[in-house]
Amino acid sequence: MDVNLIRNTSWHVFHKRDRSPLMQIFLLSTGIYNEEIPIDYRVKNMSSFNGVVAIPLKEKLRLKNILIKELEEDPKFLLKIMKQCSEMHIEYVNEWREMYEKVYYSLTSKFLSQKFMEYIHQLANLGFSVTIPLFVEEYLGETVFNKFKNFFGKDAEKMYAIVLNPIRAGAVLQEEKALLQVCDFNYHQFRFGWMKNVDYKQEYYPVSYYKKKSSKITNPESKIQKILEQRTNEKKIFKDLLKKISKDKFLVALVKTLNKSIYFRSYRTEIFYSSARFFTPMFKEIGKRLGLANYKDMLYLYWNEIEQLLNTGKNADQELIDQRKKGYVFVSDYDGEYTHWEGKEMDDVLKAFSSSKKNNISLGSEVIGQRAYPGKVSGKVCLVNTDSDLKKIKKDDVLVCHSTNINYVPYLDKVKAIVTEEGGILSHASMISREMKIVSVVGTNTATKVFKDGDNIEVDAIKGIVQKVK
Repeated sequence: MDVNLIRNTSWHVFHKRDRSPLMQIFLLSTGIYNEEIPIDYRVKNMSSFNGVVAIPLKEKLRLKNILIKELEEDPKFLLKIMKQCSEMHIEYVNEWREMYEKVYYSLTSKFLSQKFMEYIHQLANLGFSVTIPLFVEEYLGETVFNKFKNFFGKDAEKMYAIVLNPIRAGAVLQEEKALLQVCDFNYHQFRFGWMKNVDYKQEYYPVSYYKKKSSKITNPESKIQKILEQRTNEKKIFKDLLKKISKDKFLVALVKTLNKSIYFRSYRTEIFYSSARFFTPMFKEIGKRLGLANYKDMLYLYWNEIEQLLNTGKNADQELIDQRKKGYVFVSDYDGEYTHWEGKEMDDVLKAFSSSKKNNISLGSEVIGQRAYPGKVSGKVCLVNTDSDLKKIKKDDVLVCHSTNINYVPYLDKVKAIVTEEGGILSHASMISREMKIVSVVGTNTATKVFKDGDNIEVDAIKGIVQKVK
């Protein structure tokens, strides 16, 4: 894809993520075909424009239509796909555990290269999990809700809210429960410390972080019991809902799919983030072989560059790495091909992308989005554009941001509400707001542009409207 094509393309923007170049295997994988998956799910030109993740709108719509057709023919299709992904991940994790135990300094560079690329290929094999649930998010939500209006009438909203509460506990709830029962902080850190690694930059919560969290816990037994009772009750409510709609087999399948997809939206990215913990010893050895003072700099190289350097015995180009730390553009293609830019060339590409047509709407004094967790509250805006802004959050603020990730979780117990630009009912903000019972409106497109720090706003997560108030 060249600069002129980028300028003349209509783009669908997902979100902004400050991921390392090595993490772009996440985007590249969307164009690599896994023969075990029954459809061709590949898309072209999944891109990161200095962190802004986007895809040509026509590509998104093309795959969306394919997936809708599959779901209409077999409503359990997506459930099977998600199950297949989970099984593959379990199989890979068993292999990755063995890799963590290896002694890498004794390996030849060629063998080290081979093991590194095996890991990369495994991540690429999971590419179907990146796009498939995400691209039918709107269809699933609209179809289920419209059918609920026929089934339940005025109670449709209430019943729909049950579907949007994932039955399977996400990583945040799993960590909370595990910390209440922690015996070995080192094991707990290895199991959950990756939750800070959302940009794939080898950043992990230390043991001291969990010890500090644990020291503030009171009555752990009663809290565990409360979590267990709550989860049991939520599962019973969901099961009762399925009984009420049991005559409509198509709807039952879509309800199960939507509920699991909400969990899966976060899980699919966490597969990539969490995998890195098993390869830290390998990455450190690779950093040495490439002549890097800081092994983490290898994360600013692409996988094939690392493979080539290991096989030729050459050192990495530190100047190139430093350029990419300032920014880069990555555009994927089919079958592992990609284009990238950095430095002055990147500036030209970013200008082209900036002038292209994107899925934005005009600004005003209010924004409209999707209801993630219902309620109506007012408060002062805390605008968070980067993770470093999280420290600004005060008690009873309304968090306004482009999107959330796991790094936000330690700060969310302070906020009254969450308002995001990115995302739908499957987004991280949607899932975490439901887990933590925080009023939330997502997918507003322009919230960070309409509102500024200190603005008094009302968040109506029943109607999906956020507006300034005096």
